[in-house]
Amino acid sequence: MLGEGGHLVFEKKHEQRVVFFGCSIAPHQVLGEWCKTKPAIREWAESVRRQGYNLVRPHFLDHYLTGASKTDLDFESEALDRFDYLVACLKENGIYLYFDAMTSWRGYKAGPGWSPQANAARFKSRIFFDEAVREHWKTGVQKLLQHKNPYTKTRLADDPVVAIV
Repeated sequence: MLGEGGHLVFEKKHEQRVVFFGCSIAPHQVLGEWCKTKPAIREWAESVRRQGYNLVRPHFLDHYLTGASKTDLDFESEALDRFDYLVACLKENGIYLYFDAMTSWRGYKAGPGWSPQANAARFKSRIFFDEAVREHWKTGVQKLLQHKNPYTKTRLADDPVVAIV
């Protein structure tokens, strides 16, 4: 829910206990297949609120943002714009964001995420012992967290809509 001045309810009440009722989504479905327009994205966020959810976890966001990219660590512009707009709509509806830092087996590398090559990259397990994979992960996460959302005018790193990373 939104509080006074359009702030998320717990944004200004740090001492208040928060209980999240959340759902995981596949950005490829919500932002790619189901919601082809910004009004559809807005309508989807409103329906999530009406169902009583106050937290959304976009699962495989790294793959969604880089799946159509030509260069590693480069977010495809339309995918990033749709995600930015979704974040703004969620925020307007008092819905927090659970940000997965990395869920794809190929991290923030360009190209399809469900291919044998992507699976063979094994970034999710190699991150524990491979410095190059850790640096790739840090660069991708920093790029996303430091990116300024044109709809909220806020970086994810500073936005109270982000409840969990």
